[in-house]
Amino acid sequence: MFNNSTKKNTAYSLACLGLDGHVEASLKSLLGILKNKTSVVWQHSEDINADVIIYNPTSPLALAMLRREAKPTATERGAHVFIPCSVEDPGEDGLTLPLRADRLLHCLQVASAQIGQMLPSAAAARHSSLCERLDNVLQSRDLIAVAITVGNKTGLINPARQMIHWPRPLDADGIAQLIMEDTTLQPLLAADLDKLRRMEQEMHERISWDAALWAIGVSTSQARLLPRLDPRKSYKLKRWPDFGLLGRRSSDIKCTALLTHKSMTPSELVAATGLSEARVSGFLNACALCGFLEEVQPTSQAHPSKARINSEVSLTGGMLQRIRKALALGAN
Repeated sequence: MFNNSTKKNTAYSLACLGLDGHVEASLKSLLGILKNKTSVVWQHSEDINADVIIYNPTSPLALAMLRREAKPTATERGAHVFIPCSVEDPGEDGLTLPLRADRLLHCLQVASAQIGQMLPSAAAARHSSLCERLDNVLQSRDLIAVAITVGNKTGLINPARQMIHWPRPLDADGIAQLIMEDTTLQPLLAADLDKLRRMEQEMHERISWDAALWAIGVSTSQARLLPRLDPRKSYKLKRWPDFGLLGRRSSDIKCTALLTHKSMTPSELVAATGLSEARVSGFLNACALCGFLEEVQPTSQAHPSKARINSEVSLTGGMLQRIRKALALGAN
């Protein structure tokens, strides 16, 4: 059942980055098979910022996260174990496609030993959801902008223009830093207008917020809906998302195709796509964060007979039109 609450989870989490949907499905199945053979409990996560990340070595975002991990200035929140996965043999601590249970078991045992050597605060810090914190700030009354600081960089999010102002190009490394490191958010209100103008002059890069906010929404939702999203209500997309560095994942394409044509509740979307609630939550959160998820009011059921009559009239009219066309063609 969909929820908007935080639950403490002591199990190690495992996420995939840049892998095809069928590979991820195979991985989930193998985790179920191996659950009684591993020394710790492993849970598949839809959040990219998990304890263990199984990644495609050609993924730009995965490589950027690896670079962030290797930097000595990276914060404790950036403590992850990365496992490469490809058709070509990535080495003894990597996974080769197609996946094998014995190889996965070895990699998980090695990863659990590495995680055990990390400071406890490294895993605990990741329970703070950047997606939820950012969404809460963006809903602030009289908000004109959000100052966002990560590491030694400070940028601006302009909700009115749906733009991000950043001191340098916000590339894969910049987005990886947002996802992996501690991020500070400061709402700027009308009284801060002068400060906002000064900060804007210092920001050399101005880009659409879609790609960055999409990555934040999908990567840091922690398998739960945003508090402002009601699991009982229906939602629809105003337009297609910009999937950015995460690419066009098959799950996102399925959800987008459905919600651009009809409104659905989160549970209906799960049933229609066969995806997990966690994956659907991340998708909906990312859409809401980017501003193109809209709530749809239920249609009135006061005159069902009238609606049925209108439908029948429309159907009859369509049939008559096709008959007229057929007769006209036959007359020639």
